[in-house]
Amino acid sequence: MELLKDIKAECQAFFKAASLRKKAVINYQCPACQHTLKTLRPPEGEIYNDHTVCIHCWFEFIRITDGVEVRIQTIPKHKHAKQ
Repeated sequence: MELLKDIKAECQAFFKAASLRKKAVINYQCPACQHTLKTLRPPEGEIYNDHTVCIHCWFEFIRITDGVEVRIQTIPKHKHAKQ
């Protein structure tokens, strides 16, 4: 559990430093727990898409970020065959 606390602290420190450097950040909501998350704004004309997790509840999802908003796609859960 200590590792998860470290990851959360690193993420919060990263965005605090980014804010001090005047980096453009977009806020969005976790689709599972609704906590506010942050991501860097991509350069104009670019779109970032990545597999990410919420630092609050560790829910996995796909984040698609353009210069204005963040769109979320959830990852379907796989049903495993009965053994």
